[in-house]
Amino acid sequence: RRHGKVVRDTPFFSELIGSIESACHAHRCELVITYMDASDPNLRTRISDIYRAGDQGILLLGTEMRDEDLRMFQDCRVPLLVLDSLFLWDSHNAVCINNRQAGYLAAEHLYACGHRHIGLVTSSFPFNNMTDRSDGFCAALRKHGCELRGEDVFCVEPTMEGAAHDMLKLLEARAQPLPTALFASNDIIAVGASRALKQRGFALPDDVSIIGMDDLPICCVTSPQLSTLAVHKRQLGTAAVHRLIEMIERRDSAVYKIALDVQLVQRESVKELRAAEQAAILRG
Repeated sequence: RRHGKVVRDTPFFSELIGSIESACHAHRCELVITYMDASDPNLRTRISDIYRAGDQGILLLGTEMRDEDLRMFQDCRVPLLVLDSLFLWDSHNAVCINNRQAGYLAAEHLYACGHRHIGLVTSSFPFNNMTDRSDGFCAALRKHGCELRGEDVFCVEPTMEGAAHDMLKLLEARAQPLPTALFASNDIIAVGASRALKQRGFALPDDVSIIGMDDLPICCVTSPQLSTLAVHKRQLGTAAVHRLIEMIERRDSAVYKIALDVQLVQRESVKELRAAEQAAILRG
């Protein structure tokens, strides 16, 4: 963990860890979980202790990691696989969500529903997955001749309460018209942002449409129910364990970057704009 705002006790990580435990059990492997904090002054010593523990392989949760954090593992002499962060330019095996595809599909869906003024709600704590989602999102907008304006990027804390608080402050200070649709980089941010929008008097999806990512259980109990991009969390953990065991048993030196695609789940939080509404918005 670098800041602990993302890697927390959430349904996403609970299901991910559960799938890792199940896959290890199925392969009759012992799983030892060690928590590491990037601010720990003894972190390098702790990493060295892990090397000496005689483990056969290391599955490293890289969600909050930066390049410099990963470099501390460069002397690892056992198979190592990074989970939930691709680190595309480093020569490490990795299993991750196809985050660029996720951002791309979100923008494509909003555009197909008639939205032309589209914004992004993302984490104020930068990490690789959010950057990749933003890149895919912007790529789809550019394909359609749209652009993501700086004032239409809302950076909020990636917790539900933090997102609601930060989004409310941004809305209160905003003078420009809001985008007609928003892509929130995960469901927790989407729910927090939605709460702030409602508090400011915006009706969802009539005034503002919103789509999230992860397909957490909360998506079905929000009002309106949240459209999202489903992440196959159990398959993510299972694929990571399978690949790591393959590396251990075969001493396979090939480097695999495995990205699992996401799936669009349409619910109630995205409104389809009619041509007349699009024209009125463009004139406005």
